[in-house]
Amino acid sequence: MGVLVHLFLFCWIATICNGTHPWFDTNLGPETRVRALVDAMTLEEKCSQLVVNNVRIQRLGLPAYHWRNNILHGLVDNGVSTMFPQAIGLGATWDRGLLYETATVWATEQRAKHNSKVYANGNSRQDSPMNYGLDLWGPNINMFVHPLWGRGQETYGEDPLLTSVLAVNVVKGLQEEKNSTLKTLATPKHYAGYTIDKQPPRLEIYENISTAQLLQYYFPAFVQVVDAGAQSIMCSYNGINGSAYGVRSSHPMCMSPFLEGILRKKWSFGGYIVTDSGAIDFMVTEFKRFSTKSEAAAAAIKAGVDLNSGGNFDKPLLQAVKNGLVSEKDHIDVALHRVLHAKIRMGLFNEKDQDPFSGYTEEKDVNSNKHREVALKAARASLVLLRNENNTLPLKGLGTIIKKIAVIGPAANDTLRMAGNYYGCSFGTWGGILPGCGVKTPYQGLKDELAKLDPSVSVEYTIGTEQNRENRTDFSQATELAQNTDVTIVFVGLKNCHPNVENGHRCESEGKDRPDLLLPGSQHQLLKSLHQTGKPIILVLSSGGPVSLYWEAQHMHAIIASWYGGTMGGVAVAQLLFGQFSPSGKLPVTFPTNMTQVAPPLGMDLTDQPGRTYRYLTQKPLYTFGHGLSYSKLTLSNLTFHLANETDGRACFQYQNHGPMISDFIVMSFVSYLGETGNIPSVPLKQLVGFEKLADVQVSALPTRQCIPVHLRFAHLKKNRQQGAMLQPGRYKLFVGTGPPGSPGLFVSADDSSQNPLELEFHYDTITSLN
Repeated sequence: MGVLVHLFLFCWIATICNGTHPWFDTNLGPETRVRALVDAMTLEEKCSQLVVNNVRIQRLGLPAYHWRNNILHGLVDNGVSTMFPQAIGLGATWDRGLLYETATVWATEQRAKHNSKVYANGNSRQDSPMNYGLDLWGPNINMFVHPLWGRGQETYGEDPLLTSVLAVNVVKGLQEEKNSTLKTLATPKHYAGYTIDKQPPRLEIYENISTAQLLQYYFPAFVQVVDAGAQSIMCSYNGINGSAYGVRSSHPMCMSPFLEGILRKKWSFGGYIVTDSGAIDFMVTEFKRFSTKSEAAAAAIKAGVDLNSGGNFDKPLLQAVKNGLVSEKDHIDVALHRVLHAKIRMGLFNEKDQDPFSGYTEEKDVNSNKHREVALKAARASLVLLRNENNTLPLKGLGTIIKKIAVIGPAANDTLRMAGNYYGCSFGTWGGILPGCGVKTPYQGLKDELAKLDPSVSVEYTIGTEQNRENRTDFSQATELAQNTDVTIVFVGLKNCHPNVENGHRCESEGKDRPDLLLPGSQHQLLKSLHQTGKPIILVLSSGGPVSLYWEAQHMHAIIASWYGGTMGGVAVAQLLFGQFSPSGKLPVTFPTNMTQVAPPLGMDLTDQPGRTYRYLTQKPLYTFGHGLSYSKLTLSNLTFHLANETDGRACFQYQNHGPMISDFIVMSFVSYLGETGNIPSVPLKQLVGFEKLADVQVSALPTRQCIPVHLRFAHLKKNRQQGAMLQPGRYKLFVGTGPPGSPGLFVSADDSSQNPLELEFHYDTITSLN
């Protein structure tokens, strides 16, 4: 009997989905379909669709759908998938085309996962559970302001232009469109000013941010993703005390006038707004703005929120309507319209034979060889060569000079460390890495590559010290190994906090900022002991943010920043060490020398001494934003600058690769304002206004001409109450090079070509709005 009832219900739902209701009729326009469904719903049903866990409504033929589906550096929490380098590593690639390509891989794999659930029983759509939906919560486009921020690893770095360009390409890659259907839907987050996870302020803090800094620094990435067509935005936990475009806010962001007043009215955002998980609950429990959840729900939806992620929301919202706090027509229906329109854009009301992406399957499209190749390309591009004393790298003489390699350190063979946070290749938020993902650690990568290059070279491994073991003094096993080998590669660093493994107080993650810049445990002491052997020491640092390497930067023969490298991260490190490619990665964030260069974490003013980020830091850092060495030498010459319009221009130059290797290079442009700054708030010392990747540059005796865009809109220095950011008239200096102007770091070799970028002065005399 139960089987017959189930079969009857399945056939009944399928019949409804096959066209009985107008919202399933693809011959109708989206607005007509949405309006028909809104009109058919009861108030209770409407409220049930404004929470992330949409329940099934059988009488309307609507399957259940869960909106909580994260994306960061690949899929999250839904099993085997291709895991790319953590977002901060993707930021280090400075490669817009690569970010687009990686996002298309994520979208394809998420579609395949989604199809495995919703088409499990044939042509008619079934329920879409959490982690298998098509709306993806990402990218994280917050600014990595404070170097100790636990979620800095999720960002593309500390610069608004770099973040904007990379994020726009991720959004476009995720939202590939075919037959008016989006492959997936992007949700850039967290709007806005979210830069701290220190508990408890994270859930109850009001950030004091000036108008100038909102316009110059915290808003630009959101402006750009909205212009690029992002269909959703996530509002953040924190509040902002500040104003922009004549809109004033002193509210938590998920009930802020910045939602309607700026995001929708000023920037013309037409999609839906979803809260960060629990944000409405925290208005009651943490911010103490309301005594009931019903009042908080009313405030959020009236401010412009459409979808709630968190606790029970539909019943408080229903009560808010009954109490007259919100209007069904003016608030509930408007929010529902936006949410349902997104479902239609994703094709969630279409049958399988009407779905242009229904052919993707887990068997052929998830963690495929093709996708792993893209992950390897990303991992290679993410590696930043910070130091290379006397050209220690690439390693030369395999099988002759080098017959035995020592691999030492807690980061050498730790699969989970390759993941960072919000990772794939697992089930559940804190699941272990699934063997089927084929994640390669550095130790595994070295062995695999040597088996191809020269099997006679042996590799021996010892951990040296545990990640968080304090005050260890006996490193005899590690030093003995180093003394009996030709070269030692040491893998140390940070790790993402994980409740099921050893963490220590210096791990980093959502909800956990680091207390300082030090290497955890006895890793620093391990490096000192190995240095005393007199053998060449190569340091490979895994981390999601800056680490103080003051001693290491003077005594290690080479240093590589490898971030959290993902599925193919270990292979990429091995290939870099053996010279199979030349590094092109550049730091997306400044590495301070020590804590004296770090402003207090609870402040948001970029000008707080000694200055936050490369734009305001008044001291010489260990390694600055934009630093990164190459195995080859590129020179630039004959710089010219052309202002194409009031906000954008082109910097043209000649470049030449003097060898010894074919290489990719990042060329970047900065401007500095040369005029009087007394009446201009928050003038940066320098700021990035353009960059481009030169791919596969051949060694050549002749120079090549190249132009790169210069986005002066990111150099705005003046504010106008209604129009927003303005470019200040006056004299500027333009710098173009393979690194930033000024010293790239305390101990960087003087012959590094990025230390001497080309420069010229120009005068800007047009007052124009930039937003």
